[in-house]
Amino acid sequence: MNKKTTNKLPYTEKERAFQNEEKAKRAAELLTANKELAFQNEEKSKRAAELAIANKELKFQNLEKSKRAAELLIANKELTFQNEEKSKRAAELVLANEELAFQNEEKAKRAAELAIANKELKFQNEEKSKRAAELVLANEELAFQNEEKAKRAAELLIANKELTFQNEEKSKRAAELVLANEELAFQNEEKAKRAAELLIANRELTIQQANQKKRIEEIIYINDHDYMTNLCNRRYCVESFETLNNPANMPLGIMMSDINGLKIFNDAYGHDVGDQALKTVAAVLNETFEAKDVIARIGGDEFAILLPNTTLEKMQAYEDALRLSISKKTIMNIVLSIATGYDIMTDSGRNLDEMLKSAENHMYRNKFAEGVTVRNHAIQAILNTMTEKYEPEKIHSARVSAYCRKIGEALQLSADDLEELAMAGLFHDIGKISIPDAIIQKPGKLTPEEFEIMKTHTQIGYHILRAADQYSDLAIHALSHHERWDGSGYPRSLKGEQIPLFSRIVCISDSFEAMTAVRSYKKAMTMEEAKKELIKCSGSQFDPKLVGVFLEKVLPEC
Repeated sequence: MNKKTTNKLPYTEKERAFQNEEKAKRAAELLTANKELAFQNEEKSKRAAELAIANKELKFQNLEKSKRAAELLIANKELTFQNEEKSKRAAELVLANEELAFQNEEKAKRAAELAIANKELKFQNEEKSKRAAELVLANEELAFQNEEKAKRAAELLIANKELTFQNEEKSKRAAELVLANEELAFQNEEKAKRAAELLIANRELTIQQANQKKRIEEIIYINDHDYMTNLCNRRYCVESFETLNNPANMPLGIMMSDINGLKIFNDAYGHDVGDQALKTVAAVLNETFEAKDVIARIGGDEFAILLPNTTLEKMQAYEDALRLSISKKTIMNIVLSIATGYDIMTDSGRNLDEMLKSAENHMYRNKFAEGVTVRNHAIQAILNTMTEKYEPEKIHSARVSAYCRKIGEALQLSADDLEELAMAGLFHDIGKISIPDAIIQKPGKLTPEEFEIMKTHTQIGYHILRAADQYSDLAIHALSHHERWDGSGYPRSLKGEQIPLFSRIVCISDSFEAMTAVRSYKKAMTMEEAKKELIKCSGSQFDPKLVGVFLEKVLPEC
């Protein structure tokens, strides 16, 4: 038993030694495995940290991309706002003269807005520079990431999934870089547009400044001058007197003048011809006086002239020269005439109202002496113009005047009344001077509109004749010769004996002559036909008693 035990012992020790060696190997392998596991864990931790960094970088780039999109949206809104503001500015430039003060304020606002726009452009340029700097940093960051990826790729050859993920991230970064480059190009285009718009805005502002300056000069001129004659106006005359009213300009003279019979021009030929008379007188005033003198239109037909450093002899010489020059001017066959008056001051103790009043009194003394003659001549000139222009009217007026005189003789009127009645017949249609030629000479029947225009000749004739003393009594007959006995006439619808006697006589004479005369639009009636028409209209259009006198006592002698 001891032997057997003794023989087995060596084998057991060898086996135990072998097992101990194997155990030592396993322990070494386990130590190696633990080290490898620790290394792998460290590598896994590194990959996890790199993945977290990559995720943060991706999130940061997404946020930056959103910011760029928001900034682009703001830039578009700003561009739209600027275009709207530009349109508003253009519309505001069409404001009327009365809004000049408001335009000046707007000009200041525009200048302020331009300054803001310049600041905004500067801000955008700074923002663009920041974006460019950020893009450079992003490119450097991308290059750094690519280097890091290359390092990681070398270290993580085994981690195929990780490499694939990183390659996908790399592609995304490249796409984002393309977008960033496109955005930078867009911003460069926007910058160019902004610069072009700023250049246009600056040019437009320069033009606007020139046009307001021009408008201000025009307004200053308009404020100081009469729009029709281009002479100075009353306001400028008053201001000039205050300026000249000092010892350096003494003696200071003032002359006043107005046009004799301007109302006759307006009533007979219309305000255009009256305006022509005003302009003609203004031109003569400019030719007569010196550049140092202030010539102003201070009222409808009134002019005033301030003459610094003058004398009474010079004033009288100016008045004589002015009246002579005006007397050589004619409008519509009427010789122009003005009344003048003047005064002179040797010290600055008087005011403008006193000077004007004194000169005006002098002027009215002359006007009273000459005005009546001038107006009477003007009335005669108007009649001559009309009868020379229309031969049938000349014949008609003469015949109506003759019929009127014969009816007056049959009524046994006084010599003075006969003269007035004949004149009433001669001048009854003087108002036709203002009726258009196309209506006066129309060969056919007048339209209702044309007839309404023709009817105005009675009122125009009234105003013309009333302006002259010699003919003022005839005015009422020119006004009323188309009134009818039954009240259906014009212009006042007078009835029966409300119509002045001479007007009733002119009405019969006018109608009978018209019936028996040849006109372009009708044949002449025979005497018998005209008599029947008078009888037919007796009591409606004509005074029946006067018709009887005309038929029984006048026509038999004709």
